Amino acid sequence: MKESCRVYFLNEKGTRFFGPGPAELLDRVSACGSLVRAAGEMHLSYSKALRMVRTAEQEFGFALLHSASGGVSGGSSALTPQAHEVLRRFRACEQAAKDASRDAFSQHFPDAPAE
Repeated sequence: MKESCRVYFLNEKGTRFFGPGPAELLDRVSACGSLVRAAGEMHLSYSKALRMVRTAEQEFGFALLHSASGGVSGGSSALTPQAHEVLRRFRACEQAAKDASRDAFSQHFPDAPAE
């Protein structure tokens, strides 16, 4: 038995707008340079991926991607400096939450069988 912890950012209505999924999408865009390819790697439709990015941009109040339109070779996308900072801070927050969850689990369930 073990604990599990996930971090999500919620808007004022309590609706999730950023978490592990959008963070992974941004990581993949950063790696491959394309929202279309990143969405495909995650088995998401382009429209779903774009909606995830646009929703997060609206809630954060700034752009997460710079996009260039296609042509023969297709378009490209790159993370903005603010997106890199959001990812860095999200990953730090995520790690801190996981560490705290693991510590609390160990404290409150010391006799839990190990995996």
